[in-house]
Amino acid sequence: MIEETLIEETIVLMVLGNDEILGDSKIIGYIEDRFYPEKLPQDVTLPAIVYNKISAPEFHDIDVAYPRFQFSCFSKDLTECKRMAIAVKELFQRYKGICGGCHILQGVFLDEVKLPDDSGIRHIAVDIRVVYKKITD
Repeated sequence: MIEETLIEETIVLMVLGNDEILGDSKIIGYIEDRFYPEKLPQDVTLPAIVYNKISAPEFHDIDVAYPRFQFSCFSKDLTECKRMAIAVKELFQRYKGICGGCHILQGVFLDEVKLPDDSGIRHIAVDIRVVYKKITD
């Protein structure tokens, strides 16, 4: 079984980067470091993105997993929210490479949904499947 948190750490690394790896400049340009797991914090500055691992299937006979992630883009401005969703899609769609402890075999765009909100906060959810295997020494 592939380590549960490894892919989440890799997703954060791909978006925000660290001292050794650059994050995605388009996404960082919108959210800076406002990239949160599971839910939007109360009274958060917008724009921001929340990520959730929706499912985590694996192949039973090979060390490959293909979890589905949802990236929820939040902004007070609809155009900005749409641009953030495009940036998320562009980062992950057809991505192949090594990042963190994962060899990402393929990023696959699955769906995008604009969700209604009466609060004035715009919300677009982008679903991505990440097919990967853990890098072993």
